[in-house]
This record gives sequence, C-alpha cells and structure tokens, in this order.
Amino acid sequence: MTRYLKNIVYAIVLFFIASISFSAICMAELPVGEIVYHPADGTIDYNWFTYIPTSISKAERAYILINGVHGNIVGNCEYELMTEESRSQLLWRKNWAEINGYIMLTPVIPRKLWEGYYSVSLCREVVAGEVEDFYVRPDKRLNKMIDIFIQNLRQDGYNVQGQVFLEGFSAGGMWANRYALLNPERVKGIVSGSPGGALTLPDTVINDQSMSWPLGINDYLELIGKDFDDETYRKIPQYIYIGDQDDTNSTLKYPGDVWTQFQIDFLNATFGSTDPVRIQNQCERLIRNGYNVTYRIYPGIGHSYPSTAMEDIFSFFNSIRDTESPVYRFWSDNFGHHFFTASEAEKDNLICCDSNWDYEGIAWYVYSSQKPNTSPVYRFWSDTYTGHFYTASEAEKEDSDCCDPNWSYEGSCWYAYTSSQANTLPVYRFWSNVFSGYFYTTSESEKDQLICCDSNWNYEGVAYYALP
Repeated sequence: MTRYLKNIVYAIVLFFIASISFSAICMAELPVGEIVYHPADGTIDYNWFTYIPTSISKAERAYILINGVHGNIVGNCEYELMTEESRSQLLWRKNWAEINGYIMLTPVIPRKLWEGYYSVSLCREVVAGEVEDFYVRPDKRLNKMIDIFIQNLRQDGYNVQGQVFLEGFSAGGMWANRYALLNPERVKGIVSGSPGGALTLPDTVINDQSMSWPLGINDYLELIGKDFDDETYRKIPQYIYIGDQDDTNSTLKYPGDVWTQFQIDFLNATFGSTDPVRIQNQCERLIRNGYNVTYRIYPGIGHSYPSTAMEDIFSFFNSIRDTESPVYRFWSDNFGHHFFTASEAEKDNLICCDSNWDYEGIAWYVYSSQKPNTSPVYRFWSDTYTGHFYTASEAEKEDSDCCDPNWSYEGSCWYAYTSSQANTLPVYRFWSNVFSGYFYTTSESEKDQLICCDSNWNYEGVAYYALP
C-alpha cells in the first residue's frame, strides 16, 4: 500500500473514531453529583452552572432551583471573577441540593461599576434597555438557560417540572422578587432574603404616588411590552425574610444605584426608615391585598443567613411541591383500554400482580389536594365497557351518577384546573363507539393524529388542565 493510500485510510479511521466519540458525547447522560460549567456561546451570552444531585432518581418528580445569584464582585472587566464567585456560591449550596433533592442552576449575572449597571437588581435602566446590551434584561438570558436545561433533562429521562423555584439573599433576594414580577408564569415559588432594603410591589399607585419601576408596575406595559399578569403573580407562593438587625447593607443608602433619591424618600416615608420595618410593612400590604406571601423576621440576625435558613427555606419549598402527584398510564390488550391512576399502591399492584395491564409511564401531573381554582376529577368504572371514565365536570358527574346505569362512581381521584393556567397542559378527551371507551392524552401529536387519521375516535374537547 502506498503512503498516499495509507494516509487516506488513516484519515478515514480517525474520522470514524471521532464520529463515534462525538456520538458518545451527544448520547451521554447528564453528569450527576458534579458542578457543570456552561460557558457563554452563540445562544446564551452569560456563563452558567448546573448541579444534578445524586439523591434524586429519574422516576421521581424533579424540580429546578435557581440560586447563587449575587452582586459580590463589582467591576468593569471582572466577569471571570464573577464567574468564579458564582461557582463558589453553588459549591456551598450543592449540599442543599443533595439533602433536599433539588436540581440547581446558577447564572452568572454581570455587574458594572458606578454606571447604573446593577443587573442583578433588575433596576429600571437594566429593564428599560438603557445600558449596554450585555447588561440588559438578564432575566431573559436566564429563561434561555432554563429552557435548554429542561429540554436536556427531559431528553435524559428526568420528569422535571416546567416552573422553577428561586432562592436568593441580598442582591439574590432582589433578583428573586423582581424576576417573579417580570416572569410570573415561569415561577413555582420564591424565597427572598433581605432583598436590598425594599421590595418592588405589584402596585400602580400608592398614596397618590405613581409606582414606576422599581417601586411598582405603573410603567410595566411601557417597559416590558405586555400587561402585568396579576392573576398568575398573585398565586406564586413567596417566603420573604430579614433579620431584625439587618440595616447596614441597604440599597437605599446609595442613591442612583437602584433607586432615585425621590424614591428613597417615598419608601422611607411610606413604609419605614429601616430595612426590617420597611420590608415587614410591604409584606403586610401584600398579604392584605391577597398575595400568597409568608413573612418572617429573625431576631438578633444582621445581614447574613440565619442558622435555620436551609431548614426554613426547604420546608417552605417542600410544602409547595409535595402536593403534585404523577398520573400513571396503563394499557390493556385484553380490555382494549387505557387506565390512569395517581395512586402509588394501585400502580404498584398492577405492575406487580395484574398481567392484564402494561405500564406506559407517567402521563402528566396533578394535585393530590385542592389548590385555588382547581376542581376534583371524578372517576367512574363500567362493567359494560370494561373501562374507566374521568371528568372534572360537576354536571357530568351528577348525570352519570344518577342517570346512567353503565357507570359506577368510584370517587374523586385527584385535582386539576378546569380552565387554562400558566404552565398547564390540556388533557384531551376522545370517545370511541368502536372500542366503547374513552382515551385521554396531553400529546398534541397524538391528539392531531387521532383527529386527522383515525375514524375510530371522536374528539370531545379538553377534559381538564394538568401539570407538565
């Protein structure tokens, strides 16, 4: 073989090996138990970090917690130092992830010195786009990170919730407060600790004073380009806390950093002249106006995490997430029907001991206890049709129970929404005269295929709205 041919063969072999290596990288599972660095690229121009704890399994419901956001490094050319600080913020929090079972994401938010570029605070200039593009709307950069990370997690088999939790202290507390106002549909719940001396409130006017950002949302449409979604924001569970000695690190001490002097004077006169008093009065206003806020003041604590921080934070988060339950989907060749259940015992018994049913996985998520705007979903069994029927309609339930001998009422099985809400999926319902049974799906492609191409099924509309 000539040297020329040898070189060609060698090049082909190298290309083949490289292709296999690249495929292996693409198909590899996401790293678990280690901090992963995501450098800025053409899609996201901020660095970011993620951590998947070893304490969770792909079979359980997974949640993303955004934390480690800080304003600790200030400078014009210090983004790499900010990146290392963000890594260290996640490094000491990853123990929280392991103990409590949360996937973590930490964005690296830049902060420029003395030029109003306090991006973490989501101050007016940053939200309005009156600064260099690199510092404008960092919440939108985070949204891209979240979307990409959720897609990767789901492709890797994790049952990750579409909405995120946020936890932050000081600058991170400001971030959590204002991110939720700007992106309420994305938020599952927030913890905001010592949030910079004052909250941004979902108000347009207080005491005849126009509440422009960051005081409030009077100019929200002008800044954001859409109306404020008060209905969604009102439902977000919020835990806001501060130490009663925490009045030495307030953004209200530095006019022009976040607030104008006029805004500082207004906040002091309206809500109190110290951070603990001011934030307490703001929280009490939110609670009076029907927002889902829990407030706590820690005695003897200055500008630092209280010793019980982790326990309190995750007790709050867990109280939100524990009401979600997976709905499991089964198929039976013998009965020619699907079956859906949120009962772990029922699922385990069918998998273990009933050969009539094949387990197909998690279909969607619902609530195990009633939440605002949810309704019970009722379950019926038919000996005639050898199948189940599910409805969230009270009228349909009453009619089936009282007047249709084909159906036997089995009780309520879970809770779901009867109208579309942020971060919900429609559960589509079909009936087949051929198969004498109902079918339910959240899959758009499955729905479209049945409507378009399978005359055995009649589309009956949306049964209710579930969680993805």
